[in-house]
Amino acid sequence: MRESSPARDVHGDRFNLLRLSFAGAVLFSHCFELIDRGRIHEPLDRLFHTFSAGDLAVDGFFTLSGYLILQSWTSDSHPGRYLARRALRIYPAFLVVTLVCGLVLGPIFGGGAAHYFGQFHPLDFTVGALLLREPVIPPVFIGNPYTDANGSLWTIQYEFMCYVIVLVAGLLARNRRAFWWALWLAALALNSLAGDTLERIRFPGSRILLGDEPAVFVRFLTFFGAGVLCYLHRDRMRYRAAPAALCAVAVILSLFSSDAARLVLPTAGAYLQFWFAFRPAPDSALHRFVQRHDLSYGAYLFAWPAQQILIRAFHLQSAWVLLPLAAAASLGLGFLSWRWVERPFLALKPSTRRGDPLFSSEKPYLFSVRQ
Repeated sequence: MRESSPARDVHGDRFNLLRLSFAGAVLFSHCFELIDRGRIHEPLDRLFHTFSAGDLAVDGFFTLSGYLILQSWTSDSHPGRYLARRALRIYPAFLVVTLVCGLVLGPIFGGGAAHYFGQFHPLDFTVGALLLREPVIPPVFIGNPYTDANGSLWTIQYEFMCYVIVLVAGLLARNRRAFWWALWLAALALNSLAGDTLERIRFPGSRILLGDEPAVFVRFLTFFGAGVLCYLHRDRMRYRAAPAALCAVAVILSLFSSDAARLVLPTAGAYLQFWFAFRPAPDSALHRFVQRHDLSYGAYLFAWPAQQILIRAFHLQSAWVLLPLAAAASLGLGFLSWRWVERPFLALKPSTRRGDPLFSSEKPYLFSVRQ
């Protein structure tokens, strides 16, 4: 039986492909949600009545991110350089799409410039952008089922919060493995047992420490922590086909129960994900393109406004008609974002302490989808 084992500090052959697939899954779900203003026709939600394809994709983003972000910290644990790498990865494209949504699409689709800017608050908009939150602007796509300018951006703040935890753990934890095991088990228990009660957690500074939705942050932390633990134990991990098949069955069955899925997805789901990530990819033109051009982050950021424009411009009422148009538009915008925004800023990142060629051309991380 063939097995795969991650080499020390090496990305899997299919990490970029997984990220791009996750971005596509989010776009897929949003096609139904933006047309129907809800999930009534979203295929996975209709089948399982628990999670949509977009939900699972975002969780997958955080799992990959945990692995890759800890790898980044391990490659160079200087706090300033680590934060600079993370900021240069996250902020440039995020700020570009936020400015486009707030200052370009808003006046065009928000009822006219005078009406829109009459309700626009520059300070709230600026602070929200710096804190990596969904654009704080008036309704934009008036006449569409959803008027939000970009409902995909809300996860980015939680992604960066996980980056900060990696920094704090790296600086303060004497035993990294013990710290992450304790944090992951606590998050897993809270996510499984506390449920919606976490949403009622409020104290001074809670929004900064736990984000806008504490329960969501705990959920994401279970997946991010799973990725971190897979990295910490990478020398012992063996990804075999037979256990992966069992994990796939467990994941599918768990999706019929949200309680079961909260335990299975960050465990069996993480194993299945890395089994796929570390399988050798076939040498093809598509694979080489995806390895050189990471379109996932840009495609994720720009997909929602692209979908909203298409719905508005063509009065679309079918998610299946919207899907190919939005996919083409999002991939194109993702390529432009990578070529003209993300890659140039990544070139500015400080060199790592090791001077390892792998890390001096560090590949970007999530998305999240909602890196």
